[in-house]
Amino acid sequence: MNHLALLVITLWSLWYARNKKVHEANLQTPEQICAFIVSYYRELEFIAPKLQLISSTQNSLWQAPDLPLVKANFDASFSSVDKASWSGVVVCNSIGEIMGACRRFSPFVASAFMAEAYVALHAIDLLIDLGFDSAVIERDSLTIIKKLQAFSSDLSELSAVIFEVQAKAKPCGIVPLILPRVHLIKWLI
Repeated sequence: MNHLALLVITLWSLWYARNKKVHEANLQTPEQICAFIVSYYRELEFIAPKLQLISSTQNSLWQAPDLPLVKANFDASFSSVDKASWSGVVVCNSIGEIMGACRRFSPFVASAFMAEAYVALHAIDLLIDLGFDSAVIERDSLTIIKKLQAFSSDLSELSAVIFEVQAKAKPCGIVPLILPRVHLIKWLI
C-alpha cells in the first residue's frame, strides 16, 4: 500500500464521520476515527494481493453472444435524494451491431437494489418488445441474479419487481441460467 491509499482512507473516514454527526447526531471521537483508519488500512494491505489475483483473472472485455442469440447489457443509476433511478439497456447481436436500446426513468425507487431490479425488468420488456426468441443478459448484480433464479417468493423489497420479471419471462419460456463468469446470467426465451 502507499501514502495515497492512506490519504484516501483518511479523507473518506473524515467525510463519513462528518455525515454521521450531521445526519445521525452521532459524534465520533478522534481516537475512534484513527482506529478505523488504521484497521481499514491494515485490512486492505492484507487483502490487496488477493484482489489483484482475482482482477487479473477476470476478462472485462465485451464478448459477443453465440448465434442466434443477442446480448442485452444494462445498468442503473440511483439517486437516494430523489428516490428515483435511470436505467439503460443496449441489445447487440453476435457481431456487435446494436439491435435496440432504451433508457427509462423510474420514480419512487426505494434503494439501489430496487433500481437494479427495475433495470432487469426493463431489459426483459425491451427484448420482448423487439421480438427476440433468445437472449443473453449481462448483469453485474449477483443479488438480483440469485433472486431471479430462485423462483421462490421472499419478503424483500425487491420481491414485487422480481416476481414481475419472472412473470413476464415465464410465458415466453425465459429460463435463467448462470454462465461461467459469476456476473453473467443467460436467459433462453
